[in-house]
Amino acid sequence: MKNRTVPFFPAFFSFLELLKTAKERYEIVLIDGANLKDSKDAVALCSYADGVALVVNEGKTRRQVVKAAIAPLEQKKANILGVILNNRTFAIPKAIYERV
Repeated sequence: MKNRTVPFFPAFFSFLELLKTAKERYEIVLIDGANLKDSKDAVALCSYADGVALVVNEGKTRRQVVKAAIAPLEQKKANILGVILNNRTFAIPKAIYERV
């Protein structure tokens, strides 16, 4: 791993070792982080991830909230891969809905 400033939490060091081992053994390692609004863990971990995908609720999460969530990731120079729309709804046209 590259030299980075790491918070001094023994559990964090254990997690970094686990992450290092997982990266050596597997082609893809996914980390499901906490909500960026409620926790800073994901921001701390983004420096150790190859990329970050932001998950937002379609129709509920406001653009300003997404921008505020992305700001600390950009400060850490996270590789933001994109956004996943969660709880996506597809409106079914009435004509098709009546046939189903």
